[in-house]
Amino acid sequence: MVELAIAPRGAKLPAAVTELASAIEADGGAALAAYQEPIGDHWHLFAMLPIAKVEATPYQRDLSPAHLKRMIEVMKKLDRFTEPIVAVHSAGTYWTPNGNHRRAAAVKSGAKMIPAIVIPDPEVAFQILALNTEKAHNLRDKALEVMARALAQLGSNPFVLGAAGTAYGMLGQPEKARECLRRIELLGETRYVSPLATGWVHMGLGDVERCLDWFEAAVEERDPQVIHFPVKAMYDSLRGHPRFEALVRRMGLG
Repeated sequence: MVELAIAPRGAKLPAAVTELASAIEADGGAALAAYQEPIGDHWHLFAMLPIAKVEATPYQRDLSPAHLKRMIEVMKKLDRFTEPIVAVHSAGTYWTPNGNHRRAAAVKSGAKMIPAIVIPDPEVAFQILALNTEKAHNLRDKALEVMARALAQLGSNPFVLGAAGTAYGMLGQPEKARECLRRIELLGETRYVSPLATGWVHMGLGDVERCLDWFEAAVEERDPQVIHFPVKAMYDSLRGHPRFEALVRRMGLG
């Protein structure tokens, strides 16, 4: 069991906190103290985390180059890191919903470890971003947040991956869309996966011909969802394309 400083002294630690402390140590970090924060008496850990395992939450805004540059300059001037990030543990990774610029600046400054307040409840990450008081989430940010939550909870469902990949492509995040493609391909190695899921992602990426290749395969395999081709708004971008219109007619729906 990891030895921790505890506040209040003598308090009994919840199992989730001791398990998180052990996970931090196993990941190459150092769990230093456990304490109850002063508003809701929730348990948090103070720890040094290996910076290579710390990432931005997957639905977070892109870094501001100007803010990052300024932060690096301040760190160099002070010659120290003074503000711990906030992090939650998620499958061997530590997401930081509050502290991504500090994380990036520390990486650029050559840091290998980073001080963090680690919260045992991963759901808090979503709440922190939703309550961001510096700049409220716009519709795009909220859409990315919803997709990330869906993937976290239902990421083994190929249709969820396909829908998320479509949206990522349309929102200008092609790497995340391609990651959804890779995950769909991995699922297909062990079970049946509808060609529609892959076609959706290519549709979001704007690769119309490859998208239609997969949609034609879905029709060949008699996927029941192809009946929505003529009516669902998600296919509006394909309307008027000769191959798509021929596919609809082929099904007797045009």
